[in-house]
Amino acid sequence: MNDGCREVWKGHLDISGLSERVVSQDDLEDVISLMIDKKIDPSKFEGNLCALVSDGSRVLSTKDLFFPEETGRPAPTQSMTDEFIFGRPVGTPLWMLAAFPDVVNWLNDKMQAFHKTSKDESDEMVRLLALWGVESHGVDHLDESAFKNKDGQVRARYFRNLIDNYAKHTGNTFQTIVEHGSPNDIHLGSSLLSRIKGILFGH
Repeated sequence: MNDGCREVWKGHLDISGLSERVVSQDDLEDVISLMIDKKIDPSKFEGNLCALVSDGSRVLSTKDLFFPEETGRPAPTQSMTDEFIFGRPVGTPLWMLAAFPDVVNWLNDKMQAFHKTSKDESDEMVRLLALWGVESHGVDHLDESAFKNKDGQVRARYFRNLIDNYAKHTGNTFQTIVEHGSPNDIHLGSSLLSRIKGILFGH
């Protein structure tokens, strides 16, 4: 893992002074790894996080949303402004909403669809947990302490499964993915370094 990328993400995620943690300390390293693996744009993440922690209905003005360059704040992404800026899903950690609001929106749609089309509650639960990477035979024996962290939130490794399933089922790229070669592409140097090492040392 590139140390520069890691430090950037640690600064964005391990923030003190907020009313709630952006990410549980249990999951910090896993989430940093996820942000780097999925090439999330720190600026887009910051725009979404700012919208979430400031409670859009009280703090963000029309100028913030439509003319962010005049306020100095990065703009929230489309899913954030459409779905979550005035109401957050209960239990979803800040890091997940800020980095992957389109995935959370997709999950909500899938939950509604499963509720309408499942044979019973057990079938609904099996289909839902499959999105998190929990196989059907494990539903009755699911260890909640293994599934959730000390803050009572789903662990980052299961969110990673959900994110991967979103990409697999929809074929969409993430709204917060960095634009390759842009000034915000903190991942570019790491990718080039890996490629150079591969050429020089056959890795």
